Amino acid sequence: MDNEQFKTYIRSLVECKARQLVGKCGIRKCDVEDIEQELFLHLLLRASEYKSSKSKLTTFAQRIIERKVKNILRDRSAGKRSTFDQARSLHEVIGSDDQGTEITLLATIPARDVPSVEFATDVKMIIESLPVLHRKVCLMLMAGFTIGSIADQLGMPRTTLRDSIVKEIRFAFSELKNFSDFRRFGNSPSM
Repeated sequence: MDNEQFKTYIRSLVECKARQLVGKCGIRKCDVEDIEQELFLHLLLRASEYKSSKSKLTTFAQRIIERKVKNILRDRSAGKRSTFDQARSLHEVIGSDDQGTEITLLATIPARDVPSVEFATDVKMIIESLPVLHRKVCLMLMAGFTIGSIADQLGMPRTTLRDSIVKEIRFAFSELKNFSDFRRFGNSPSM
């Protein structure tokens, strides 16, 4: 395996492992890039431990990455170290800048375009027009639950939820002018 093939293999392995973590221990889609960087860095730091007499380079890399993934899951699920489920004040001081001015958690949140009042009203009307089960699923999706976790909570197969209910919810929103804001429902055309 030449150098380029190895780089491609490692890149796809890291991307796959990072995507597999979404939905586990509070890991969200927005965390994937950070986890990929963490996996790459860990592999680079451990590269000096590779011995060609013991295994192939791809096997070594795969085992290092898999162990790191297990450690990430273990660390995130540990109650004392887990912060994803703890409420924090947006006014909590998390540090200070070069001039000594305190930086709050609120200051670290990037500014986003706020939808217009009409848009918010349209969304509310669409949600209220949905059947009760569809409304419940829609609100859970908007709260960040995965389709798998919703299906588990409702006691129904994921395929039924995805191919029927979520598809109907997406259809209800398809007439909305800024539907692209609702892509969190999933990008797969089968949903």
